[in-house]
Amino acid sequence: MGLKMKIKKELTTVRLTSLEEAYQLALKIEAQLRHSTLKRIGVVVGGFSTSQNAFSAPRSNYLLALVKMPKHSPNISRKSMMRSVERLQLVLRQFAQFKEGDMVMARLRPKRFSTGTYHKVHSKNVGPYHVLKRLGENAYLLELLPDVRFSPIFNIEDLTAYFGHHEETEKHGERIGFSYLVSQKYTGDNAAVKVLRNSEILEFDIRLTTHKRLIPAHIKGRPPSYYIIAGFVFTAVSVPYLRSEYGKSYELSAPVKLLVKHFHAMSQTEDEQLLVVSQVLVADINIGYEDIVNTQVLSFNGKPVKSLKSLASMVESCDDEFLKFDLDYQQIVVLQTKTAKAATLDILTTHCIPSAMSDDLKT
Repeated sequence: MGLKMKIKKELTTVRLTSLEEAYQLALKIEAQLRHSTLKRIGVVVGGFSTSQNAFSAPRSNYLLALVKMPKHSPNISRKSMMRSVERLQLVLRQFAQFKEGDMVMARLRPKRFSTGTYHKVHSKNVGPYHVLKRLGENAYLLELLPDVRFSPIFNIEDLTAYFGHHEETEKHGERIGFSYLVSQKYTGDNAAVKVLRNSEILEFDIRLTTHKRLIPAHIKGRPPSYYIIAGFVFTAVSVPYLRSEYGKSYELSAPVKLLVKHFHAMSQTEDEQLLVVSQVLVADINIGYEDIVNTQVLSFNGKPVKSLKSLASMVESCDDEFLKFDLDYQQIVVLQTKTAKAATLDILTTHCIPSAMSDDLKT
């Protein structure tokens, strides 16, 4: 029987009943591989990193298995060996234990967060924290920070021993990523910030808020806003709007200029919006403009347009002879003011639209 089959048989038929048996199995596998062309690697078992003195550490605290992988062995492949090691990890995890005062890192699963509060940018691991108490075979109570908003009880599968720089160790040079610090705060929390300016340290207590994106991710259940003049339908761009226009894969099919604003642009004022001519309802007054679709509106009669409400207000109160809309791609729409306003009612009737603007623009 080849080495590969022997190891596979060991891992599939073993029935361990004690910590000592698990430890001996790890040593046995190491001995079987000792005579091959070896490449020494460290393997995490039970959530712990291997170290030079792995097996000399107190077994009541943790169990570490150090295996050796053949680099060029005809009998066992690297992939097969890694599968065997994974099986061994699962077998040995049940013997991993922590005691009160141990330092651990905790893995955060999405289900620990309240509905609607979990984001992909959240840190996947937090800590280090002290173990306060063992609650059963697999559960531990951790000493979390006061502002942490999830349960302090963790399953052992989500805990990893921490060997970084703290009171009981002498390791240096380890750092906590800045993203970890950011992930510990939530919208509405306060953050103490020190800023160095002109060789002077300034301290600020800042209330944290979310960035207001120029293209919002949702419209909070409200009906879409719109404004119609002479058949030109103006609306504010949002992610739901992009989905309705370009489908679920809007990130691949939407215009590049809109996607750039979607990913990177932030609102400079509370009510700033990105406005587009969504479509043109065909009529005699807008002949030649009917191909304009989802084109950004830049200004009206020379004045920058910042929101749909301000655009509607400027158009409705305009007494100039012409209505001039500057659009993206160097496009310009020019309409006679009186003719455009008179034609709007007929266009709405033709298309069975009850109002020239949404209800939120009327207030």
